[in-house]
Amino acid sequence: MTEEDLALFDSMDLKWKSLEQGAATSIFAATAPELAGMGGTFLGDCGILPINDDDAIFQGVKTWAIDEQEAERLWTISEEMVRQTFAY
Repeated sequence: MTEEDLALFDSMDLKWKSLEQGAATSIFAATAPELAGMGGTFLGDCGILPINDDDAIFQGVKTWAIDEQEAERLWTISEEMVRQTFAY
């Protein structure tokens, strides 16, 4: 971590969660009927995260994170790096 990274980390107003709060979104993902058939959805704080491309805001999902072509490209590069193909 660079000094710049540490300064950014120190400047953030971080709010820590209890164990229960930390596990809540995973439980929500596993049990919420409204998420049926929505695999690959980005979740946070027991809800679906909105798309947010504002670099000044850390909450939400960046457009590039849900780009299917980029996901395919990353998959291919990863397979090439490990010299093995995987079904998905």
